[in-house]
Amino acid sequence: MKKLILLIFIFYISGCSSFGGSKGSPFNGLHDIKPNTGQVYIYRPSSFVMGGAIPTIKIDDEKAEGVRNGSYMIYELLPGEHKFQLSNNANWSAGNIDFVVKIKEGNRYFYRLTANVDDIAALGQFVTVSMGSNLNQVTEQFAVREMSQLKFTNVWP
Repeated sequence: MKKLILLIFIFYISGCSSFGGSKGSPFNGLHDIKPNTGQVYIYRPSSFVMGGAIPTIKIDDEKAEGVRNGSYMIYELLPGEHKFQLSNNANWSAGNIDFVVKIKEGNRYFYRLTANVDDIAALGQFVTVSMGSNLNQVTEQFAVREMSQLKFTNVWP
């Protein structure tokens, strides 16, 4: 029974119920910014925790492609205020994050997403795992250094 619980725990923290691992082409520098837009880069350094899971992402209440483990996405948006929602789904259980980005034409914004195990508790045959996530705005220099090890998935829309 303990082996089964351990196996379930491993699948839970790795998000193995989907195929959300890195996807795309190797980093090849920053992408050109299209006229009249700004770019939001969201990236996830490779991690075992929630490794196969992809959070649901909405931008201004429109579903957008999510960011995979070991990868990064570029969201090209018109200038102005845009609301991002990263939320739990059937496999991403690391919490919900809402934030607003004020896009200025020609600017790039970089966000680093990570998932983590907050707490593990065992009582008899029951194990509970508390998951969490962090999203931090980082500098371009910091992001490029980390993204150089990741895969570029796509530009949205």
